[in-house]
Amino acid sequence: MNPNQIAIVKRRKRNGPQKVLPIHIKNMIVEKCYIEESMTRAEAARAFGVSWVSINNIITKFERDATVEPKKRGGSRAESLKITDEHSKFIQDLLDECCTLTLGQMREELFRKFPELQEQNLSISGLHKHIINNIGFT
Repeated sequence: MNPNQIAIVKRRKRNGPQKVLPIHIKNMIVEKCYIEESMTRAEAARAFGVSWVSINNIITKFERDATVEPKKRGGSRAESLKITDEHSKFIQDLLDECCTLTLGQMREELFRKFPELQEQNLSISGLHKHIINNIGFT
């Protein structure tokens, strides 16, 4: 490019938050583009007001999983960790004895007294949240 020429660079347009297509629309896209093959992916993109990449992703997911349903989202824990009243009482007694214990030290004391908490992977942040919200110690 000649240094005297001004390069015009097209800026990428930001479209805002991502649209979530309802399941029935995704099913219609799969039906039109994949099953019936009555529409091209570009035609479907224009008709449904989404990018052709989104259409392609929907069809690829359908080919891979035989469904357009989104994957289940959420935490990795199968069961929710329950800190009982007995645990709370023990934490409160620990804090009454020595209020300078760190969260890590409190967690170790809890693990010694209640081994089931160690099996449930009690996190330091979870312990902190419980102390703030349920015991009222700041």
